[in-house]
Amino acid sequence: SAFSDFSPSTPAHLIARIGNDERGQYFTNNTSPRLGDLQVDKVEPTGIALSVLNNDGSLVVRRRFFGAASNAIVSKEEQEEKNSLFVTDLFTIKNQKTHEQAQLMMMSVANLGGIFALNLGGMNPVNGTPEELSQTLSGMHTQPNFTIGNESEYKYLTGKEEVTEIIEDVFPASDIVIITRG
Repeated sequence: SAFSDFSPSTPAHLIARIGNDERGQYFTNNTSPRLGDLQVDKVEPTGIALSVLNNDGSLVVRRRFFGAASNAIVSKEEQEEKNSLFVTDLFTIKNQKTHEQAQLMMMSVANLGGIFALNLGGMNPVNGTPEELSQTLSGMHTQPNFTIGNESEYKYLTGKEEVTEIIEDVFPASDIVIITRG
């Protein structure tokens, strides 16, 4: 399996696009050069994410603006890497502007023996209804090999309470499904 070919010594790089602004400069200064060069957009500003929490730590609102990230481009070299690991989240796949690039990378990874990992972080009403999110999942060209999320995120997505039902319903093709609690 592709898992056996991936190790911490495997070169990694980040596919990201930033704006030519102060936030973009912050990312440039704080991103390891080992991850490669960040793409710089001359027009769009660097995206931003905002989360507001209650005193008890529960999420009140989360807003994301992709900005320059919407224009990120997956290079031909990145598409042709064998045994690679591609990690993304459902929000990125759902975004209309980043959807095509994410789908392209998922198919390339699947065709070249790599691993597609899906992070469900932040699955809540702010990111869409369960029906919209399920539709996004069913429209993916390939299913994730590896899925990670909190129990509440899986429950929100599926409407199911039992962990085994969640796995069987949404991610039957995943080799590994990690469900965290708390």
